[in-house]
Amino acid sequence: MDTYGPEFFGAIRESSRNSAEVVVPLVSDFIGPASVVDIGCGTGEWIDVFARHGVSDYLGVDGAYGGHTTIAQSHFVAADLSLPCSLGRTFDLAMSLEVAEHLPVERASGFVADLVRLAPAVLFSAAIPAQGGIDHVNERWQSWWADHFAIHGYAARDVIRPLIWDDDRVAVWYRQNTILYVRDAEPTNTILDVVHPRTLEKGLAPRGLRQNLAQLPAAARRSIRHRFR
Repeated sequence: MDTYGPEFFGAIRESSRNSAEVVVPLVSDFIGPASVVDIGCGTGEWIDVFARHGVSDYLGVDGAYGGHTTIAQSHFVAADLSLPCSLGRTFDLAMSLEVAEHLPVERASGFVADLVRLAPAVLFSAAIPAQGGIDHVNERWQSWWADHFAIHGYAARDVIRPLIWDDDRVAVWYRQNTILYVRDAEPTNTILDVVHPRTLEKGLAPRGLRQNLAQLPAAARRSIRHRFR
């Protein structure tokens, strides 16, 4: 069975579209991009919404899975994301949402390096430990990825999650994980490692949660326990 076949993309198409309709205008307010690249674009819903909000210079990049994208082929590049990705140009905004967890851990550093070479701002989300999903081989806390971006001088600007945290139109994994990384910026003074209550409701095992909380910094554990108490 093809892991990334029609069933996989069919299952995420609607949630991606609905989420993008909410998040894209917020990102546009912060960044105002004239050009956008989506690494791991899936069905192309996010990049299509950016296009409908006035971005004419856009590109989607993903595997050659065949005929699943909604964007024109002239705006799509097939690439194996487990390998280094170079497009020969830069954009105002690069994005990669719920993709990095599908790539081997040894690819993580190089993947982040690919993203920061593409744009001065990167919209990024990736599955946390025990989030669950198809072919998740590298689930990490948000701060783990923030450390990788910091190596390149990109600070975590946690400005999107507070605006969408309680918005049921947005899929819970985006509400929980989406962080904007900006080159040479001051980081927001917030705790990055959080679990959304809806993630718990959908069946995260209590034992797994306890094990994962033990891996968090002490301040983050106190914050999360207080929130859910």
